[in-house]
This record gives sequence, C-alpha cells and structure tokens, in this order.
Amino acid sequence: MEAFHLTPRETRNFWAKVQRSDACWVWTGYKQSGYGRLFFRYKPMLAHRLSWAIANGRLPQNEICHRCDNPSCVRPTHLWEGSHRENMADMRLKGRLAPICQPSLNAAQVIAIRELRDSGSTHRQIADSLGLPLLMARNAAVGNTYAHVSAQVCV
Repeated sequence: MEAFHLTPRETRNFWAKVQRSDACWVWTGYKQSGYGRLFFRYKPMLAHRLSWAIANGRLPQNEICHRCDNPSCVRPTHLWEGSHRENMADMRLKGRLAPICQPSLNAAQVIAIRELRDSGSTHRQIADSLGLPLLMARNAAVGNTYAHVSAQVCV
C-alpha cells in the first residue's frame, strides 16, 4: 500500500479549518448533512476520511466510522476504519439507524396519500402529516409502490 503524505501547506490548510477541544475536533469548513467536505488535490473528499489518512499515513480502503457519533468530528482518535456492514452494525447498536423494516400502508392510506398529492400537497407535507418516511410517502403517491391500489378498492 502506497504511503500517504500531505505537504506542509496542505496540512496547515486542513487543520486551520478544525476547532480542537478536549472532546471532538470539529470541522468548521463546508458541511453537508453534518459531514465536513472539501476538495483535496482537485477531488471531493470527506474531512474525517482525510484526517484519518493523515493520522494513518494511507488512504482508507473502507468507510471511516465515528466512535463519537459526531459527523463533523475529525479527531483521529475518534475515527476507525470499518466495512459498510460494520458501520451499519455500529449505527444500529447505538440507536442511530432505523430498523430495517418499514411500516406498511393499507389501501385506504395509499388512496389518502394520492388524494393529498392530487390536491396539491407536497410529498414532504404528506409524509409529515401522516408520520411517514418521506420516501415511503413519495413512492406511494407516484405509484412506485402500491401500484395495485386504486380508488375503486375502497368504494
């Protein structure tokens, strides 16, 4: 595996965007969904992955997971390399991952979703009003799921 090193300038630029504390070291640069993001050598990269690479002298082969569960944290001692399966298991163990199964809808609920859509409600409004995940409400509304349900079912 090829060694990984930053130039002194790259190192200064990276750590200049980190607020250090006794706990997490928080990325203060651009973030998306809580994760620090940057361009490194003209390629998009997650800040915590670069931090891990700096500390370990190599680019990670797998996902970089957070012991602290803070997506903005780039403190190397809070990061570990793991497979996607290990990361999902860690998230599930810590209660940060929704159960794999989702609620199912009955025909009346699907028809109500479609009527709300037809009356001008957004998918987000429908999901929020019915307490459903956004993707579930959207898929039911547009017929990606529950395609077999039609208004005649409940007439």
